[in-house]
Amino acid sequence: MGTRGLSDGGPGPDKSKVAPPPPPLARPLIPLTLALALGVASSAWEMRLPGPALAVACAVLFSFLVWTGLTGRGARLVPLALFWFLGLALARQALNPVLPAHHVVRLPQGQELTLKGRLYMPAQIQEGRVRLFLEASHGLGPHGWQPVSGKVLLTGSGHSWLPSEGTEVVVRTALRKPRDLLNPGAFPRCRYLAAKGIFREGRLRGPADLVVLSSGKPPGTRDRLRQGFRDLLAPMDQVSRALYLALVLGDQGEVGREMRLAFSRTGTSHLLAISGLHLGSLAGLGFLAIFWLLRRFPRILLQVNAIKLATVLAAIPVVTYAWIAGGSPATQRAEIMILAYLFLVLAGRPRELLSALALAAMLMLILSPLLLFSLSFQLSFISVAALAYLLPRLVTPPDPEASDLGLAKKWGRRVFFWFKGALSASGVATLATAPLVAASFHTVSLLGIIVNLVAIPLLNGLAVPLGLLAVAAQAIKLTPLAQGCLSLGQIPLMGAYAAISWAAGLPGGALTLPTPSWLQTGLYYGAALLIFHPKRTKFTGFAGVLAAILLAGTIIMPVGRASQTLELTLLDSPAGLAGVLITPDDQRLVISGGWPAWPGREAGSVGPLTEYLHWRQFRQLDKLLGLSLTSQNAPELLRLAQEFRLREAWLADGISGPEVIQLRNFLGDQGYPVRNLRRSEAPIVLGAVRLMCFALEGGRGAGLKISFAGQQVLVLPPVRLTVAAFPGVASEEPLEALVIPHPPDPEWLAALQPRQVIVYGTSGRTGQSFPVPGLFYTREGAVTLQLSGKRAVVSQFRGGSPAE
Repeated sequence: MGTRGLSDGGPGPDKSKVAPPPPPLARPLIPLTLALALGVASSAWEMRLPGPALAVACAVLFSFLVWTGLTGRGARLVPLALFWFLGLALARQALNPVLPAHHVVRLPQGQELTLKGRLYMPAQIQEGRVRLFLEASHGLGPHGWQPVSGKVLLTGSGHSWLPSEGTEVVVRTALRKPRDLLNPGAFPRCRYLAAKGIFREGRLRGPADLVVLSSGKPPGTRDRLRQGFRDLLAPMDQVSRALYLALVLGDQGEVGREMRLAFSRTGTSHLLAISGLHLGSLAGLGFLAIFWLLRRFPRILLQVNAIKLATVLAAIPVVTYAWIAGGSPATQRAEIMILAYLFLVLAGRPRELLSALALAAMLMLILSPLLLFSLSFQLSFISVAALAYLLPRLVTPPDPEASDLGLAKKWGRRVFFWFKGALSASGVATLATAPLVAASFHTVSLLGIIVNLVAIPLLNGLAVPLGLLAVAAQAIKLTPLAQGCLSLGQIPLMGAYAAISWAAGLPGGALTLPTPSWLQTGLYYGAALLIFHPKRTKFTGFAGVLAAILLAGTIIMPVGRASQTLELTLLDSPAGLAGVLITPDDQRLVISGGWPAWPGREAGSVGPLTEYLHWRQFRQLDKLLGLSLTSQNAPELLRLAQEFRLREAWLADGISGPEVIQLRNFLGDQGYPVRNLRRSEAPIVLGAVRLMCFALEGGRGAGLKISFAGQQVLVLPPVRLTVAAFPGVASEEPLEALVIPHPPDPEWLAALQPRQVIVYGTSGRTGQSFPVPGLFYTREGAVTLQLSGKRAVVSQFRGGSPAE
């Protein structure tokens, strides 16, 4: 009797046919998680539902529940609505939590305070600025040290030595509330810090504002392990040390800008952050190693389920790795995701990866709803969801019943299957996250699929396990063994970095893209879902191709300006003057001016111009006008020159500093024409627009006069001036707008008689009235001035749509 037949010799069931998995939305966890995420996202759309609106929403929900109970219809929508409300409520609570009376938010703002606490995260160095994360424990008041609580973000520059994580410190700073820049396309900084539990920040003016204390209590086990690993890395070169710290400890403090740029251009930035890929790779290696060992002992296999035992034991290295890495939010998220999947494997449902993903997302959003807006959260879940949905459709495993093949052919088919699976997984993850990567980094790698095939096995398969073995060996005082593990792991570590650096240097290896619009993002994912629909028809195929064609059209031929007006936008910027001028024939100019540096603020940061220009989906800048060059605006101008095609730069004589020198060197290396504003007497003619630059007294930069259709705008750099500093500016043309860095002086208004005054920078309204028809402050929102030759229209961005 055949083994596949029944007792009567008839044909048995075909076990080779596996029932297709249910559609994603048929799994109950997935729609509930999507409803919860939609509720959290609603908080970013200003859906606060205060007062009467909340009462109306509750009444509508109650009526819907009554209707559902009476008719029995729409019962499935009730839990979705409840989870939507739950997500909205959790997000609003996270943004505006109820904090205790001794929290740092209760301390006075703008006054110099002395705080004592512990650095709970590694320090970060970005764009010449230092970021320290302080968990305050005491504050110095009139009656001595008083207990306080809460987290504070400290920024500064000029610190040659940084304390490590866990160090007790005393700082002197003035607290202030974090503020979002009110510009279109601006990064939501307040929400980003709120997700980390930070509601106050301060600035360190110099090294004297930071005092390191000697702790009387011994460090904990984790701190000892991390410090021991740092001691092992001390003799290594900077690149190896920075990569090992990032991969094993989750500390990216020593990862420099050049390294980040190389990883970004090759689509491997995700390897620097401990994510689900790292923990999943470690779990897979642990499972295979433990399962291989169990198979060596047949007696054990008779007593236990080897797969389930290996699954349970594989969770140990995952938890240990996450614990050693410091338990950052990204690491905790990855840990929950991997443990949720291991639980499903233990329950005998390994194919329910989407359910495990939904369960992990739901738990994390309930515990920390603002994680939804974290880029690492979005990249992790979208890439894993795309892999779970598309990979089984793209890669079919070899037929296990093909026993007539020779050994060489069997292994050849297996190797081909593994290579095809790895290539498909890399491609799916890269394509699934491309819009998010473009929106955040504005760079999409064309070589990421290939580079990841090389870098992931070398880093996650070899370097990270050897690094963890070094941590374990150092913990039991086997220093020679730990050093040997690190030396051995340095081979794949530097091999992967060499491949990444080589690929990053290839011309055309990455595309610089603007921020995709909501329409483009919807068309992208809509086309992917329609083209790879599980039940493809002619209609889904046609709709998918049509969506792809529309997406390509919006990228190749973006919507242009049909208006024949001159547009000048002044952005909300802490670095000084940040403006964009667009002429009627669509020529684009950037106008910039930096504040003079002062102690504690020597190094600038990337301002709002890059984000705004990407939001406008510009790819080329015709002119770059630097009315004044300081360390405050030079880093931003350098980034503009790196990310946009630039035709010409006009720069005033700037303060000699490393940032200004780096900018001028880059412009010269790229062959961009650079002209001196202060030495140019001829006006710049752009069609019907005339730009006249004039030098200011004392060599403090240059001013700019814009003339168009009988109207005039005067723009001054961020320096203190008097009317006598720019003689001969006034003309017979009416002055439509005066753009200045501080509230207007009555002498200015009497001499120039502007119709509109736009104040940029950090100045706010003082309550003083001025005899001017229109007075606008960019601190209250970006200001846009449009000149048509007949009248001037001024609108201001208020966080939503511009208001005139």
